[in-house]
Amino acid sequence: MKKSLSIPSVLSLLALITLLWSCGSRRPSATPNASTKQNREAEAFSLARPIAAPWQVKASLTLGAKGSTISLDANASVVVGEGIYASLRPFVLFEIARVYLLPEEIVIIDKHNKTYLRTSYQQLNAACQDQFPLPLSYPLLEGLLLGYLPQDLEVEKMVTPHQALVKLPQNKLSLLYTIGGNMRPNTLESSPVEGAVLKATYSHYTSHEKGILPDQCSYQVLQDGTNTFSLEIEGSSYRRSEQAHEQLIVSIPSGYRQLTVKEALQLISSLFQ
Repeated sequence: MKKSLSIPSVLSLLALITLLWSCGSRRPSATPNASTKQNREAEAFSLARPIAAPWQVKASLTLGAKGSTISLDANASVVVGEGIYASLRPFVLFEIARVYLLPEEIVIIDKHNKTYLRTSYQQLNAACQDQFPLPLSYPLLEGLLLGYLPQDLEVEKMVTPHQALVKLPQNKLSLLYTIGGNMRPNTLESSPVEGAVLKATYSHYTSHEKGILPDQCSYQVLQDGTNTFSLEIEGSSYRRSEQAHEQLIVSIPSGYRQLTVKEALQLISSLFQ
């Protein structure tokens, strides 16, 4: 069942991983050597991130909740460390929303209802502390969407040679990452939070080289084993363009009404009633 959308929600989930020492020599010296190798691999994973260049991306999004799905095309601009912009359309010539994820704020412009949400992460977290299992921030969202370990997170320990455990500061949530040959995440799974588990899969990157954007991502929220929310993103083209910087400048049309965070959440929830 597909429904038309008036304002999309783009929230995502978590990321990290590295490699541990493998079985080998029984000599006493093997442990410190393995520990050194583990530290090197953890550091390599922590440093692996998209190239800090302006990207123009075309992608398709599928958002699912409560048995309904919404499909959208997105023309996006990505500048690592500076922001992510997306123009969302159910079909080519009809833009329904613009989304800005910026270091200091989130802006969502609903062109169908001529309204907009403009809020800081502090305001959003204060209003949504009962809905979100962790505080949202720009580094966290960028890391989850672009497939790399957010800068403010560190690997706590290596669980296996290809699994890394990360704990969020001042939060009970932990994240388990698996990592691919390019030192970027393949999967992510959170520890349960009141029965809810967050999962992410990065099934492909545009290149095996480090520093390239993921082009197939999926995110799920499972409540007691049942899928309650999902977001799938599939990129179709990637190119570097200085115009990406310009797209990060927020422009709100004249006459649009500003929504409170509570009103915006109610409107998003109503899409799936």
